[in-house]
Amino acid sequence: MNNLYRFGEFVLDPAKRTLSRADSSVFLTPKAFDVLFVLVQNPNRLITKEELLEAVWGGTLVEEGNLTQYISHIRKALNDSSEDARLIVTIPRKGYQFAGDVAVSEPAELAQPAAVQIPIAGGPQADTPPQNRRPNTRAGNKNIKTLAKSGRDGCVRGHSSLPRLHVLAALSGRDTTANEKDHARRTAV
Repeated sequence: MNNLYRFGEFVLDPAKRTLSRADSSVFLTPKAFDVLFVLVQNPNRLITKEELLEAVWGGTLVEEGNLTQYISHIRKALNDSSEDARLIVTIPRKGYQFAGDVAVSEPAELAQPAAVQIPIAGGPQADTPPQNRRPNTRAGNKNIKTLAKSGRDGCVRGHSSLPRLHVLAALSGRDTTANEKDHARRTAV
């Protein structure tokens, strides 16, 4: 499950491995992100240095000084300090505690791919002479010349009637005529 962890004005998204503040991205190194994630998952609980080292680095030998540096980096990113710790509290000779209130929630919406509308044969522009059709002037679509590897022949035939779009069936070696192969060679497809 893709949960978001909200604390103060921050949002931690483990699925995207991002930390944001008021819709602005906050930079964290990958290990600093992992340390923060362990702390945020366990709010108001002492996490010993050994627990953090094991959770983030596994069996790798890491000095406590490295952990201290990552905590310092996280505090700077959160505008927190060791003297006036609002979010990350150091428990001397023991470990760290995340002191902020954490709300766990699901993302408001899952990212959906943008829909692209392609007119098909028989659509609104089908009866319009080519010189009277509206050109496709959206950015990025001016240079579309070829649609390769179409699914079925019916789809290929339907799309081949579109203006400024050349459609070729994928050349798989099966049911491919010499004319199609020759056309593909000439058009560098």
